[in-house]
Amino acid sequence: LALVDNVGRLPLSEALRVRVGIATGQVVVGDLITAGEGQERGVVGETPNLAARLQALAEPDAVVIGPQTRQLLGDLFEYRDLGDLE
Repeated sequence: LALVDNVGRLPLSEALRVRVGIATGQVVVGDLITAGEGQERGVVGETPNLAARLQALAEPDAVVIGPQTRQLLGDLFEYRDLGDLE
């Protein structure tokens, strides 16, 4: 939520908007290329893919969370159920 708020406050000539998707689960992170300027890390698992899909569903300046994240957060926030989505 702070990310959405701060991006909206950036003093730019054109408004910048952000969409956030958050998923909770296991992820494997490892080095794809281990040396030189082209050093990269790989992220593998269902969780990053779910987060990307949730981000695509989010409206501009909104955060969409997955069901496991919702369960962990309990009543800390107010939520709006988006219903079943493909």
